[in-house]
Amino acid sequence: MTRLGKTLSERIKTIYDPVRGTFSERYYEGCEDEIMGLARRLSPDQYYEIDGTNAPIFRLAVRTPDYDGSSSSSETTLTYELLGNDLTYSIYEHPTARALDSAILASVRRAVDSRSTKFYNEAGTDITSTVNGNGNAITLYNLAIKGTDSFIRSQYVFRVTQTVSNRSTARAGYANTNKLYTTGQLISETSPPSTLLFAIDQIPTPSDIPTGYVWRWLKKTPTVVQIGGNKFNIAVEYLLERWSTFLYGLA
Repeated sequence: MTRLGKTLSERIKTIYDPVRGTFSERYYEGCEDEIMGLARRLSPDQYYEIDGTNAPIFRLAVRTPDYDGSSSSSETTLTYELLGNDLTYSIYEHPTARALDSAILASVRRAVDSRSTKFYNEAGTDITSTVNGNGNAITLYNLAIKGTDSFIRSQYVFRVTQTVSNRSTARAGYANTNKLYTTGQLISETSPPSTLLFAIDQIPTPSDIPTGYVWRWLKKTPTVVQIGGNKFNIAVEYLLERWSTFLYGLA
């Protein structure tokens, strides 16, 4: 025991648990006022138990997680990431294909499906000469007939991860899940550092946004993962894409 003041004494031991990680246990003995005063000064993520069985000598047991030398175990660490995510789309969803006359595009799809070199409209009229005169339509046909059925388009993903202790007051933010954020709303909610803020602001808005769609960030459901040592990761992702306002509401 180490003597602290007149009556308060302390004993320390370090414990390792494979699930919860390393933590220290401290045991204090003293009069009731000293023990209660010490308990009131503990940080939010420290576990404690007061035993008054041997009053007027009280015993305080305090368990403190090891946070890799952090000066404050209750601190929250934030990690920001701007990532790329490749998505696969049907070749008929390509902006050049969607710019074709709808009747021509439909005739190309029918010709590919039937492995035909002739093009017909919905009424069965031969429009081969019209399609052959459209360079983009023939290029699309040649690609599809040779087996190219998709193309890749990169999507922006913004991820924010909080690393917190299991006694932290931080909580997963479920508000506006599956809602669409403007870039301004995203920045307001997440407060990214200046370097990432600049990168986000530089993302161009595409010109081929269909009617009924918006270029916004879709907020996904947050995930909470225990990572050991009494710590948790709370992560949320926002996906920037052309989203249908019929399927998703605005934040």
